[in-house]
Formats: sequence, C-alpha cells, structure tokens
Amino acid sequence: MKKILLLFIIVFSFSACITIYTNLPGYQENRVKQSDFEKRFQSAPRENILINSEIGDFSITGFNKKEVIIKGSKSSDIGEFLNDIDINIIKKGKTVFFNSNIYNKIINSVNIDCRIQTPFETNIQSEIGRGSVTMKSIRGNIKINGRKLDLNLTDISGKLIVSVEAGKVRLVILEWDKNDNYIISNINGDIEFYAPKEALLNIQAKGIKGNIKEKHKFKKGGAKVVLETKRGKIIIDKI
Repeated sequence: MKKILLLFIIVFSFSACITIYTNLPGYQENRVKQSDFEKRFQSAPRENILINSEIGDFSITGFNKKEVIIKGSKSSDIGEFLNDIDINIIKKGKTVFFNSNIYNKIINSVNIDCRIQTPFETNIQSEIGRGSVTMKSIRGNIKINGRKLDLNLTDISGKLIVSVEAGKVRLVILEWDKNDNYIISNINGDIEFYAPKEALLNIQAKGIKGNIKEKHKFKKGGAKVVLETKRGKIIIDKI
C-alpha cells in the first residue's frame, strides 16, 4: 500500500512540474512557430513576378482582377529560427519581387508557404532551391528553375521553360496554339505531360537513362513540347 501511495505522489509531482514549466513565458515563446505576411499591389495584364527563394511551397493562380495578392507564412520547428527568415516583397515599375533570405542554414527546420493571385496574363520567373510550385490558369513567359522541386502546372499557355535537378514535374495544358512552347528538363526526376486528346502538338521526348511511355499519340501541329530527363521517366497521355 505504501509503495502504491509513493508511486502516486511521484507521478503527481512530475505532472505538476511539467504543467508549471509549460506555462513559463520562455516556453510559450518557443512554441511560436509561424508568422504571417500579406501584400497587395495594383497590376495590369502582362506585368511581371520574380521569385527568389532558397526554400518554399508556392501556389500561383491566375484570376480576372487587376492586382497581385500575396499571402502566406514563414514557419519553423523551432520558434526562434523565425527571425532567421527574412522575406521582402516589393513592386518596382511593372515587376513584383519576392525575395527571401535564410541566415541560419538549418534549412530543414524552416519553411515558407506562399499563395499568389495574379492576372491571367502574367510573366513569371522563379528561382527556388527546394519545395514545390503549384500553378494554375496563367498565360505568359514563365521560367522556373530549382534544385529539388515538385511542380504541378495546370492550364498554362505561352512560353514555359522548366529546369530542375530533382522532383516531379506534372504539366496539364487545356489550350494550345502554334506559338506556344513548353520546354521541360528534369535531371533526376519524372515528367508527366497531359493534354486533350484532340490537341495538335509537336512533341520531342528524350530519356537518357529513364524510359518514355507515350500512352496517347497526339496529332502533329500546334504547340512545341520538349521533355527531357536523364534518370527519371516520361509519361505522355491525354487528359
């Protein structure tokens, strides 16, 4: 009976200590893991967005408004590292700039989540080291470079150039024009390309150590599509 009572006292004391510690000001401060940001700019069609970020998950959507809306957050597994992520969003002339710097190089402990709405016709250029890009309903000159980057691109038209070292690239086009160009290079990852079955396309696919699965044969003509990987696979199919 004495042993049971002693065990109860030990457990109760330990629980009380944990409760007191987690309510200390310093502990609460370390639990702060996220900081939000938001910017809005007036913008006309065919203006520019430039993104330069070492890390981040970016969602970019075209809409029928004359403005650019940028919302998101920076987060960290360790609250104090939030101060090591510096985000600068400005507009100069016809270009919106998104730049981030990470001063503490423990990159796996921090992340940036960013959602961008912009006019349908926008030119976009991005340099993102690690993360993902989801893009939908954009027409313009689009260039995406990255090291380890997953891309999900839907309803993209104009001129698209993608160059990544690793990750998965998925492109779905819904419209096609003879002046449209899509050039995708993914060194160590897979590429998936989809279009309506009636699309007229000039497709060139090249896999050095990977394999190419052309599940649907598109009729020649229209947009130019170049798909290249060294160690991944390429899938070509209708929607």
